[in-house]
Amino acid sequence: MEQGINGKSLWDVASKAGLALGAVSCTFMLINPLLAIKSGSVALNLLGSFLGLILWAAKFFGCIWLMKFFMKKLCKDFPDADNMHTRRLGIMAAALSALVYSAFSLAYVSYINPDMFNESFEMILESYSNIMSADELSQIEEMSGDMGRISFFTNFFYCFIYGCILSAIVSRNIPSQNPFEDTTDF
Repeated sequence: MEQGINGKSLWDVASKAGLALGAVSCTFMLINPLLAIKSGSVALNLLGSFLGLILWAAKFFGCIWLMKFFMKKLCKDFPDADNMHTRRLGIMAAALSALVYSAFSLAYVSYINPDMFNESFEMILESYSNIMSADELSQIEEMSGDMGRISFFTNFFYCFIYGCILSAIVSRNIPSQNPFEDTTDF
């Protein structure tokens, strides 16, 4: 256990936190399509939707718990860490986890399930072929080739902003500002 906290130690903890947070989100991306039960049964469709909702909630609250866990671990490993350090850790972890998740998302739509966007665009083109002009339809077709890159940057910015907001909220109480709080572990 080091006594002083520095940039290198922050990046070390943030890289572990970023990998853990990114892994949780990537696992959700892999499991979620398995829950999309396509059958004529309304009960099975509702069950798949309900399981998807439970899985999303587990991912959401699991990421919050992981962020708190790594912030508390930083304070335990470095007693001189304050709220500013935990917030910086959260921002660094948010950037790294956003990069991991966005890169995996790009790989997913490019190599694992490349037809994901193509099927959606075909459905859009069929639905709006009577309403849109030929020029508008061709622009939509051209955009379909760029969807991997668009989704990468969209996911990156969304995850980074979400992580920054989460770290600002969670870091306010880690470490606790209460001088009467018992911080010893039994």
